[in-house]
Amino acid sequence: MAIITSSAVAMSIGGEVPTCPQSATLKMATELKDLQCSASNGWKRSAAGNKSWEMTLNFVLATDGALTLTDIHTAWNASAVIAVSFAITGSITASGDGWITNVDVNAPENNDPVTVSVTITGDDDLSIA
Repeated sequence: MAIITSSAVAMSIGGEVPTCPQSATLKMATELKDLQCSASNGWKRSAAGNKSWEMTLNFVLATDGALTLTDIHTAWNASAVIAVSFAITGSITASGDGWITNVDVNAPENNDPVTVSVTITGDDDLSIA
């Protein structure tokens, strides 16, 4: 058995990969529709509803980075759907188009690195290969 470590994970936004990624998250969800009625005898009953997905990328901002704050701001400001992918070497590649729904820039004191967190909310299918 080989354990897959986080060093095998990469995420790109609009085809650009950050120079110094820290973490990436892929979240897939299914909404549940409530089917409970008096015949349920108090037990919750559900049916599958819409599916959704979200990717978050956290990285240290670098001056030589392929993915810059300008790139992120341009896509966010244009309210444009962008292509994203989440790849785990030796496992899966998840890709789709989504909206930049959140950007956090953290500039701490004491000469610590500036970090960026970008969240993309999927628009339509997520393809897994």
